[in-house]
Amino acid sequence: MRPPDKRPPIARRQVVCILQCITCISLLPKSTGQTVTNADFDTDTISSNSASDCDGWASAAPSGWTAVGGGVLVIRQSCSNWGGLSSGSGSNYLGIQGAGSYITQTITGLTAGVPYSISFQVAARPPATNYENQQIGVYRDSIQIYIGYPSQAAFDTVSTTFTPTGTSFVLKIENDSASGDKTVFLDNVIIALECRVWYLVVRKASEYRVGGRWEARAEDMWRYWWEALVEIT
Repeated sequence: MRPPDKRPPIARRQVVCILQCITCISLLPKSTGQTVTNADFDTDTISSNSASDCDGWASAAPSGWTAVGGGVLVIRQSCSNWGGLSSGSGSNYLGIQGAGSYITQTITGLTAGVPYSISFQVAARPPATNYENQQIGVYRDSIQIYIGYPSQAAFDTVSTTFTPTGTSFVLKIENDSASGDKTVFLDNVIIALECRVWYLVVRKASEYRVGGRWEARAEDMWRYWWEALVEIT
């Protein structure tokens, strides 16, 4: 005869497991200060440019960033001189013209060994018949974490992930095109904690389900959490 099950009811064990999972997640190192200064390039006021048939663009480093090369420009949205594109966010976007031109900014407040995502809006100068194979590269210090050929028809949002080895790094965004008059556009640079660990904790827990039911003990959540962390590192 099967001995009586002295464990708490399944519903109660589910609640305990959920609470334990929340506790584990709260132990993830808190990271603050990943704010990207002037991430949307709207800090600077762009006055009208006599050489422009739109309401302004300026050949200058945007506030909060260091510019290298002579082709860094803050451009008004929908400026026809630069193809008439708009990211749909704020007043300005950034143009990086000419191979080897780039911008940098030191990002601080990171947690070493914890994955982060970086996302941004990107486009390339139209029309395709005049400007082709325009390429943008993103770097963590000297390590390339993204390379792509942006659309000339519209801004797209792209993202990639990286894992810092320290509490800060130099973010570099560069025009990696071949030589010639080629320009890439950039807007809304965002860095945030990568949330893939949430999915992995739930997935690890589901691997230990019995008969389609949540049979795990509360303390088992520690194992699920640990295995999820091992998988992402």
